Amino acid sequence: MANTLRALLNRLRWDRAAGEETVVLDVHVREHDETRTREIPFDQVVEISGFGVTLVDGTLLPFHRVLAVRSARHLLWRREGSAER
Repeated sequence: MANTLRALLNRLRWDRAAGEETVVLDVHVREHDETRTREIPFDQVVEISGFGVTLVDGTLLPFHRVLAVRSARHLLWRREGSAER
């Protein structure tokens, strides 16, 4: 799962044709003892590692928190068992 997600994110980052659309990550976050889904614009990702992604503010977001990757027109990837938005 993580390898597939990582491969997709790297393709979006480095393949000009793949990265032309606006892409967002739907992520599972905990804030103030509350769990919810938040959209993170892909342009906020500065590093993609074997463990997860690092955002411009220094936040490390593990792959297991990513629920889906979406473009303006398509669902590009969704974690098995996640509800479609």
